[in-house]
Amino acid sequence: MDGVRHLKARDPLSRYIWCFIIVIFVILALIQIYYQLMLFYSEPVATNIEAEYPSTIVFPTVALCNNNQFR
Repeated sequence: MDGVRHLKARDPLSRYIWCFIIVIFVILALIQIYYQLMLFYSEPVATNIEAEYPSTIVFPTVALCNNNQFR
């Protein structure tokens, strides 16, 4: 956070302003985290995974060509 270095400024007014700005944005971030968690936990999560494995697998035909000029 770039603003934290301003907390060591010599001017007390600058320190108080930067401290106020940082505190406000930390509070806003915590509020956003709270609302996102409430939104996440308000809806049930249902996961259903079904896998079907075929008995045989058809592989494509592969042709290997030797491009080496020295045989």
